[in-house]
Amino acid sequence: VFYEGFSILLHKDITFNPETLEKDDFDLVSENIFKDVLNAIQQVCCLNVKEEEEIQDKYKNKLAQKLHEKILKAEKEKKQKAAENSDLSIPNIISAVSNKHPTLSPISIWDLTIFQLLDSFNRLKINNYFDLNTTRVSVWGDEKSTYNAALWYKNIYDKNENNKEE
Repeated sequence: VFYEGFSILLHKDITFNPETLEKDDFDLVSENIFKDVLNAIQQVCCLNVKEEEEIQDKYKNKLAQKLHEKILKAEKEKKQKAAENSDLSIPNIISAVSNKHPTLSPISIWDLTIFQLLDSFNRLKINNYFDLNTTRVSVWGDEKSTYNAALWYKNIYDKNENNKEE
């Protein structure tokens, strides 16, 4: 029996042949959970792509409907502005990281995953700020005590009260 949809092989040594596969050898990604699987993959790859959720047409009152439409309009405009920012496009990030990173080159950068590429890009930005701040403090001092010597290794993934971005 051949199923329509995506299939995931659970054993590496099995080739996909629908007539010979046992039910325990593969699993299907059905239409019901496809969006959840896609969302999980996007999160692992640090891609914050969110589709507009289906909203019920019923609102408690006209004010709630107007507020919701205003929020949706603002989010759409924000997405358009972000999409227009060519500085944060993947080709530009690949070029910037491969030319700035001490060990990655335009040849070796293709071995990175999207997560590793974006992580390297973010760390390079943090390290650049850290180096400038270190130079500033060493030359003019730190009267306001704003210098953070631990900034270069700060955990940028756990967002909690003890670890706010500065």
